[in-house]
Amino acid sequence: MSIENRQHLRFSLDLPAFRNPQKGEPTEVWIKQLSIGGCLIEWVDFFSAEDDFRLEFILPNNNHLPLHCKVIYRAVGSSVGVKFYGITKFEQELLSNIISDTLKKEGFPLTLDPFSEPPPIIKEEPTKKVSKKKINQDENLEEATF
Repeated sequence: MSIENRQHLRFSLDLPAFRNPQKGEPTEVWIKQLSIGGCLIEWVDFFSAEDDFRLEFILPNNNHLPLHCKVIYRAVGSSVGVKFYGITKFEQELLSNIISDTLKKEGFPLTLDPFSEPPPIIKEEPTKKVSKKKINQDENLEEATF
């Protein structure tokens, strides 16, 4: 997913979670980036695009928050981007609490709103080159005015 298409602010975190497949035992995974709409998971197991599974986050009060996820892209290395499906506003607020609590524990005093939209991408304009002729004209003009 390109950065321009993101709908929610994404926060870089190192956060444990548990992947619960339809069959088999839960597997601990590491969340590298988290937003209220999806996350980037460090994942070494085989997966394919469109895989869906349940991901459980540990809340600050040690309860678990299970969310339905679907793989939407594979990132460089051993990471996948997933989107949360069927997530409620209440579940998004719980994710917001996880983000705030984690940032606070890591020493970030700044309060950020995970519900705000990401800022637009600023694309730099190519630098304009000033010709030597133009510089000489400007210098001559300055000399003439004093």
